Amino acid sequence: MKISNPLTIIAVFAGLAEAFATIALIKLPENSQQVFLYFVMGFPTLLVILFFYTLHKNHKVLYGPSDYKDQSMFFDLIRESVSEEMEKSLLENSSISETEKSNVSKAVSNILESAENKTRKEQILGYLSNGRALTKNICEDLGVHHSYATKILRELSDSGDIKRLEFDGERGVYWELSHA
Repeated sequence: MKISNPLTIIAVFAGLAEAFATIALIKLPENSQQVFLYFVMGFPTLLVILFFYTLHKNHKVLYGPSDYKDQSMFFDLIRESVSEEMEKSLLENSSISETEKSNVSKAVSNILESAENKTRKEQILGYLSNGRALTKNICEDLGVHHSYATKILRELSDSGDIKRLEFDGERGVYWELSHA
């Protein structure tokens, strides 16, 4: 089973909770079973209500970049969300001048645009354009979690953009561009 978004986690949690609750219900004394039965029936209902409330209020939190065919759509949502939050925050703070508000707004837009324009794959390819590198160095220099970097490196290797060189004992794996 692939867990790729919070909905899957919620479903797995709810299923396990119900299964264990049903087992526990049988083992409870008869005078406690009725109260626990109401909990077993009410818990999934409460989860569903809370899920749909979250979905209604902030549907953007349920999806990650990998859930989109085109990651630029994800960045559009993030940009929109950050812009809304920033505007709300700036409006609440009356001590900031209009010029400062405008400067902050422009800076945030620039940051989000540069993030959109340079995906992690592009960052790694750019990094490797300087020569071969260890996975560890790529992670540290680009600020990417090791497991995420390894996943991206494997994808780039599978697509033929980069090649895996050798494993250097404790140091790790070296990578370089295929056309280097």
